[in-house]
Parts: sequence; structure tokens; C-alpha cells
Amino acid sequence: MSENSNKARILPQYIASICICLGALGMGTVLGWSSNITHELLTGELNGIKMGTHELGWVGSCCTIGAMIMCFPAGFIADHIGRKPTCLLTAFPFVVGWLLILFAQNVYMLYAGRIITGASGGSFVVLAPIYTTEIAQIHHRGALGSFMQYLLVIGIFYSNLFGWILSMYAFNVVNTIIPIIFAVLFFFQPETPFYYIQKGNNEKAAQSFARLRGKNYDYKEELDAMTKEIENRRQYQDFKVAIKAKSAKKSTIICFSLMFFQQMSGVNAVLFYAKHILMQSETHIDVRYGVVGIGIISLISITIGVWTTDYFGRTILLMASSAGCSLSTFLLGFYFTIKDRISEDAVKPYGLWPIICVLCFVFSFQLGLGSLPWLACSEIFSPELKAKLGAPAGSFNYLTAFIVTKCFYPVSENLGVDIAFYIFAFVSLIACLFTLLIIPETKHKTFEETIPELEKFWKYF
Repeated sequence: MSENSNKARILPQYIASICICLGALGMGTVLGWSSNITHELLTGELNGIKMGTHELGWVGSCCTIGAMIMCFPAGFIADHIGRKPTCLLTAFPFVVGWLLILFAQNVYMLYAGRIITGASGGSFVVLAPIYTTEIAQIHHRGALGSFMQYLLVIGIFYSNLFGWILSMYAFNVVNTIIPIIFAVLFFFQPETPFYYIQKGNNEKAAQSFARLRGKNYDYKEELDAMTKEIENRRQYQDFKVAIKAKSAKKSTIICFSLMFFQQMSGVNAVLFYAKHILMQSETHIDVRYGVVGIGIISLISITIGVWTTDYFGRTILLMASSAGCSLSTFLLGFYFTIKDRISEDAVKPYGLWPIICVLCFVFSFQLGLGSLPWLACSEIFSPELKAKLGAPAGSFNYLTAFIVTKCFYPVSENLGVDIAFYIFAFVSLIACLFTLLIIPETKHKTFEETIPELEKFWKYF
């Protein structure tokens, strides 16, 4: 670490990162919203709106439609008007979406509110990493880059907890407050220096550096590095040429496969319908404790994953995560096979089995599959592909999430709950084998050092 780096203040960078990631926390509340209130939704406790499992499937999944749509324009808008204004603009529709849910008079208002909150919150999956990367000094990027996933998981836990202890009305009110708090706090944070340099406004960039690093920091070295990076990006604009390289084709396959595996592991089915799943299992304890336990386990697991990624490596954690998800969903499916196809009495002595399986699944997922697909894609794409394929990959991720959450109930009702979990188990097993045979390790490697491994499809042949 240089002497100049020591003069830089760290706290303003952390504060700015936490402030923007409050938007990701808001997305977490959207994702976890239905997890602890599915029974209440089915019985009409939300403003008297009664719905069946078909409507509940749409309520749970339509937020991913909004998120999928916003992946494309979010980055484009941020490049034109700035990172900060784009993020602040999302706060207004975010609040509007929650108000539609709060005062919904029919299921269609509820659908609209869920789509709008999903679009607003989903934009932070694109915007938060951009902002935190561009404001952070290079030796703080790892820590600041992990804040988005942390706050997302905290948001899910927030919904798990308050969906349990508050009335439906109060629960929606506290969710509405989150984007308001975000807008107020983030309003006082600076635009990124990188954006100003990209627009040729070095004077504004210097002011931003002063806000983020302190007045005693000499920003010239960092400004030169950012300027060089922007010039390098402009040299790699020919997408059609870049995508023809073997390394680019393999990177694309890996990225989209990981997005598929992440969602087809069944995570959103578990998060959105956790309470309903545990109620179906006829466990002997209050299932609301199980839903809150999911949030606690998620926080513990993601903490372990973040701090061990650079120690064990990406592929080891991805394989462990996929294997754990596969085993836990298989055992959960096996439980429902015995209960629904053989005898309910046979599973009564094993009331904790489904809760343990769900908690093990969540722990395994957050250990690797939750965050590493996004990290892997950022590390194996060249600059010219990262910009062009990042948005489609994010949209594909949310499209797969929509399919899983929308189809979970129909598959469960027509084929059986056990079949749904066996599908999840099989996909996670394939993810483990895919990682073992195809995905290169990127720990402590630059993109140039990874290219030789990307030039060959199989790792060991």
C-alpha cells in the first residue's frame, strides 16, 4: 500500500457503498415478501383479496418480470445521466409499487405493485456493483463489492421477520419506508469519479475524489489509471469480433449456465413459499420460526462464503454449494414422497426433517451459488463482452427465476411436491459436475491469465 493510499479516508467509501446498497436491501424485502405470509395471502388477509395457488404463484413471481425488464435500461440510463441520478430515480416508483400493494383492492393492483417494486429493486443488481466498484480504491473493492449481496440477504431476513411479527398492513408500511430512507441517505453521496472522467469532467471528478478520499489525498495517480481504463474500453467495442474467440464462447456458456443453475436450484421457490412448504410438511413446531431461521442461516452462510472465497477458491465453493443444494432438495423431495405417496403417519416422527433440509439448502446456496455466479461472470468476461453481455445475463437470470417461481405450484399440484424438489436436486447435481469439469479457477488471476484455460472447453482433457 502506497503512502498516498494511507492518506485516503476509508469511511466515506464505506458509507457511500452502504447507502447505495440500501436499494439492494429493498430488493431483498421484495424477494422475501411472500415467504412468511403465504397462508395469510391465501386466506384474504391482504385487504380482503382472496386468491388461490394460481394467483399466489403470480404474486410471488411477477416481481422477477420487473427485475428482468430493468436489467437492460438501468446500465444504459446510468451511462447517460449518471449513476447517482439513476439510482435516486428508482426510489419514486419503488414507493409507488409498495403503495399499490399496501392499498390493493384486487389482485391486479397487487400484480402491478409487485412488478414495479421488482423493477425498482432489480435495477440495483446492475447499479450497485457499478457504483461501489467505481468509488472504491482497488484494495477495498472486494469488501465493498460484497455489500450488495449482504444487504440483499438482510432484506430477505427483514421480510422473514416482520412478515411474522407484524400485521399485514404494518408489514407493508415498513417495507414502503425502505426506499424512502435510501433516497434520503443516498442523496448526500457523491457521483462516482469514474463517471465524471468518462464524461471528460475532471474538475467534478476531483471534487468526487475529495468527498470519497479526503482533501489530503492526491488523486492524480488514480485519475490517470481510470482514464487509461476508459481508453482501453473504447478500443474494445467490436462485439462481433470479440465473441468469435474460443475464450469468449466458453465464457458466455459458463456465465449463462451459472445463471440457470443458480435459479433452477429452486432458491426462489424456497424463499417465496417457505412458510407454505413447511406447512405442507406438517412439522411439529411453528413454521414461522423456520422462516426466520432461513434468514439467520442466510446471513451466517454468506458471511462465511465472502470471507473464504479468496482462500478456497471459486470452484471449490461452487461445487460444495451445488452438492449441498442437491442433497438437501433430494432429501426434502424424499420426505414428501413418503408423506404423499406412502403414508403420512410414516413421517410424523420426523417433523424436523423438512426444516433441517430447507435450512441446509439455504446455507449451501448462500455459500456459493448465491453470489459466485455474478463474480465469476465479471472475472471471465473480457471488457468488451462484460458490457454487452452483463445485462442479457441478468435478464436471463430473472427470467429463469420467474419460470421457477411461477411453475412451482402447478408442478407441485399436478406432479407432486416431491417431483419439484427432485428436479431442483438434479439440476444442482449437474451444476456441481459442470463446475468440476468446465469452469476454470480464477482466484488471484487476471483475465489474461485465465484465457489459456478458457481456450479449451474441458479442464482436464
